[in-house]
Amino acid sequence: MNSISVWQFIRPSMVFVFALTLLNCGGGGSGNTAPVPIQAPSITSFTASKNPTAPGSISFLMATFVNGVGSIDHGAGAITSGVAVQVIPTADTTYTLTVTNTEGAKVSASITITTTGAFTPVGPMITSRYGHTATLLPNGRVLLVGGNGQSNNALPSAEIFDPTTGTFSATGSMSIGRIYHTSNLLPNGKVLITGGVNQGNSTYYSTAELYDPSLGRFTITGPMSSAKGFHTGTLLPNGMVLITGGVNNSNFLRIAEIYNPATGYFFQTGSMGTTRFQHTAVLLSNSKVLVAGGFNGLQSAELYDQTTGTFTATGSMMYGRRFPNSILLANGNALILGGEGMWAGDQYDPTAGTFRSTSSANFQTIYGSLTLLPSGKVLFTGLFNQESVADLYDPSSGVFTPTAPVPPGFGPFTATLLPNGKVLLAGGGSALYQ
Repeated sequence: MNSISVWQFIRPSMVFVFALTLLNCGGGGSGNTAPVPIQAPSITSFTASKNPTAPGSISFLMATFVNGVGSIDHGAGAITSGVAVQVIPTADTTYTLTVTNTEGAKVSASITITTTGAFTPVGPMITSRYGHTATLLPNGRVLLVGGNGQSNNALPSAEIFDPTTGTFSATGSMSIGRIYHTSNLLPNGKVLITGGVNQGNSTYYSTAELYDPSLGRFTITGPMSSAKGFHTGTLLPNGMVLITGGVNNSNFLRIAEIYNPATGYFFQTGSMGTTRFQHTAVLLSNSKVLVAGGFNGLQSAELYDQTTGTFTATGSMMYGRRFPNSILLANGNALILGGEGMWAGDQYDPTAGTFRSTSSANFQTIYGSLTLLPSGKVLFTGLFNQESVADLYDPSSGVFTPTAPVPPGFGPFTATLLPNGKVLLAGGGSALYQ
């Protein structure tokens, strides 16, 4: 039986009490107290303050756990339950939290912080090219056709990018090499290639070809009514393709023609109000086609109505543009960006038939691309001062924000939105934007 003795020692203003527990005094028990069990470590939560985040941006990891000491890999170090730890991921990074108790028992949890606005090299391509076209196929792959090669020659070759493997593979070649041609995916799954020019811009083509993904080869179709390059091709709601403008040596064209996939022939439709090449065209939500800008910095724009087969003038852009790019925004307006010497953009309102200026991008380019992202923002890519650059445009705020740097050495490139939400850049090199 245990016994307790108590002594008091008293001094003025102080009382000290001492207690002594005596064990095993006359008792018959073992005299040993039961050991306190060491609890297993446990993690309740492990979160990130910003996920996804831009590469190089700060995010804070927060964890709650008991019965152990916590640590995080990738240099984050020790963490106290309920206290945030700062991390700065430059790419997609998986952070693992490990909690260890005094006996060495461990428990772990992981979180992956995804970086957005980052470019990751992919490939390589079979052939570096610019002045080519890129078309998303129904199977999620991307067809790259023609362009100018490293030897400054018009390429007849084509290649396929497979997003599942991140690799490029050769496919059938066109009958001739083409630069500054057009490419449109048809409702039947085939790809229409029209016109273009050869090396040195000396010969323009009226021929057209169809690529069949199921066979991996090109066949002749058409031809168009006239040879041309630097024209536009727009898929209409009825499944036909509108071809506008272009140039044939020194002949600037105002004619327009339509390709009918059912017959394999082109036929002329109404002509534009002015000659245009190096312009842009975009299908609006009202089924009309907005055609704008062109060589010599045209500010004018016009609308094509497929029901009447005619063009009518509409409001003019705020700025004249050669080699602009256009895209339909989620709000139904058309965004026009780029063009020689142009920093600000134009936004077209189909209801009012007018343009208004946007804020200025962080670069200007005549070799640009616009890609509407699933978020509703627009990726604006191009070449500025011989360097590949990219901006992210937010239509809701009207603000341009630079993305992470584009890998060097790309030259002019195409940008294609993939089914997984990433964007393939392909030209002098290849990369994925996420």
